[in-house]
Formats: sequence, C-alpha cells, structure tokens
Amino acid sequence: MKLSKSKIIGLIALLAVVGVVCGTLVWRQSQPAPAEPTEQVSITGYLGGEKIGLFDDAKFKALAAKQGIAIDYRKAGSLAMMDADRKGMDYLFPSSRAAVEYGNAKGVKPPQSDIVFNSPIVLYTHKAVADGLVNGGLVTKDDSGAYHMDMAKAVDAMVANTTWPTSDTRQATGSSASTRPIR
Repeated sequence: MKLSKSKIIGLIALLAVVGVVCGTLVWRQSQPAPAEPTEQVSITGYLGGEKIGLFDDAKFKALAAKQGIAIDYRKAGSLAMMDADRKGMDYLFPSSRAAVEYGNAKGVKPPQSDIVFNSPIVLYTHKAVADGLVNGGLVTKDDSGAYHMDMAKAVDAMVANTTWPTSDTRQATGSSASTRPIR
C-alpha cells in the first residue's frame, strides 16, 4: 500500500499531536503535589460590610482552607472597628487608608498593614457639572477625555462648606447647589 503525500503529512501531524498530549500528561504527573498545610489556623477579625460577599464566597473559603486558614469575621464599619473591643481579634480589614490612619491616631498600631484591594472610586454626574468642577480646580480632564477628581481638594471643599464653583454647575443643576445635599 502506497501512501500519498497528504496522508503522510496527516499521519506525521497526528503523531505530533499525540506526542505533545502524552508529553504534557507525563510532565504534569511528574510535578510534585503542593504541600498540604501542616497546621490549620483559625482567625477572627472585623470586616467591613462591602467585603462580606467575598468572605462568604464558597470558592474563597475553599482557597483559604487549602492554605490551612479558617476565616471567621464580625461585621463592623471601618471607623467603628478602630474603637471596638479588639480582644480575641486577629485582624482588622478596614475599607481605606483613611480608616487605617484614623486607627493609628486612636493608638491602633498593626504589626503589619497591607493594601490588599485597591479599587477606584467612581463618581457619576452630568457633563456640565464635571466641567464646572474642572473650572473650579477640583477635577482635571486628561487627554483621553476622562475626568479625575482631586479627592483631597474635594474633602477640603466639603469641610469648608464650599459651594459649587461655577455658573456652569448652577445651570446644570438648576440652582446654586453646594457640596452638602441638604442645602
């Protein structure tokens, strides 16, 4: 039986695929299994409400258990946990650097402080309001057209009870609105 050129190429391709699959299986089997944790550790701490969904997630719990950690929590606001009784608590998980700094000012000195999650704050508004805030110096607009608020300036303006800085903002909202929603 004489094989045609296309059948020979097909046979070589099939053998190559079988060789790669077999090689991958042999390589995976030869890898050492991850070491099982020698000691199970249970930890309890204060957790902000926005993180409860993560800590209650079955996949998250399974990954923690695989690392030898059983995690329990008590719900507390980021600032409230700094004032709460921390006896028996292994960790605090506040929502922001500001909460950590508040805790430091209250004498809560963690042995270790890490930023685990860092997500942007997104503010929604009308374009005319955003442009008014650009004119007022609280917001900048980059080359891509995205707006960026200077949060320190915004907080300072709120503390000073500053009203919106431009007529563009007043026109967009229909009145001269302040940074305080009750005004």
